[in-house]
Amino acid sequence: MGNDTSLFQLIEYMLEEYPVRDGVSHPLESTLKQTVASPVGESFKNWLMWLLENGKIDLFADILKLLGRIDPAEIGDWYLDVVKAALESSSITIRDAAVSAIESWSVLFGDRKSLVLLQNHHEETPWLREYIERVCS
Repeated sequence: MGNDTSLFQLIEYMLEEYPVRDGVSHPLESTLKQTVASPVGESFKNWLMWLLENGKIDLFADILKLLGRIDPAEIGDWYLDVVKAALESSSITIRDAAVSAIESWSVLFGDRKSLVLLQNHHEETPWLREYIERVCS
């Protein structure tokens, strides 16, 4: 991640300064779109997994929500690894962000790969389980 550290710091800073809100564009969207489509994409995925593994819940969730606004075909199949790990998280915030991203990918881009992950996910939390059922129907 060495050379990419300044990019990741910028992303973190921008998310602190400009909260992610549903239905409102975010200044990081174009940066993330360029990042995932570039050679930095794999390093970015590794950083996301590091955030998840190290309990950076809000940061990870915000990035995942923003990724949901990017066509998965532009991200590459690694998005499936990230969203699968998010669905397996003990954090309800992260699981909710994963469902939100999957819903966006499905509705906006017709993505079925992530929807299959969601259909196979067993959710214990009632309100999130209801949200998943709506997304999958």
